[in-house]
Amino acid sequence: MFRALLITSLILFSSTAMSAPYLGKCLVNFTGDSTLHEFPGTGKCDSFRVDIENGAPLQLLGPVTVDVPVSTMDTDNSRRDKKMREMFDSGQFPHIRAKIYPEDINSQLATIGESNSVESFLTLRIRDTEHRIPVRITGITQMDESLNFRLNFDLSLKSYGLEPPTLLGLIRVDDRVELDIDMALSTL
Repeated sequence: MFRALLITSLILFSSTAMSAPYLGKCLVNFTGDSTLHEFPGTGKCDSFRVDIENGAPLQLLGPVTVDVPVSTMDTDNSRRDKKMREMFDSGQFPHIRAKIYPEDINSQLATIGESNSVESFLTLRIRDTEHRIPVRITGITQMDESLNFRLNFDLSLKSYGLEPPTLLGLIRVDDRVELDIDMALSTL
């Protein structure tokens, strides 16, 4: 009986010792274009939790949800920012939500050693519309207690039912937006 309990304890300990919870943070950089000029913008995500199997290769243990409050998005132009928040209907939909599922990323994580970038997918929800979109993961660096990488993708505002903002009926924001999201994970 004692032997069975000891073996069970060792198995449970070894399986949990290989996984680690991480605290995630991110900085969103986006680039839009308009009939007048290109413009940059930033945003910050809420802190989030990620459970990762730390073997070789790394494996995501469950879905990861990342929320970006629309209120944190800034283009350094108050009029444009007001129009952007109206477009997102931030009063009713205060967050943009991204979800990454293990089945979309784990097989790609096995190829990290071959190159420092992988192609994957994430599910992006803006207002009440959700799409699974391709993303490129680059700059993957792992230290003892941290994991950093960048997500690159672009999206169509119209595909989410959004009408790109205009100013005075003359200046119109383009439909396509490019995003670079710097992700920083550290062990809890």
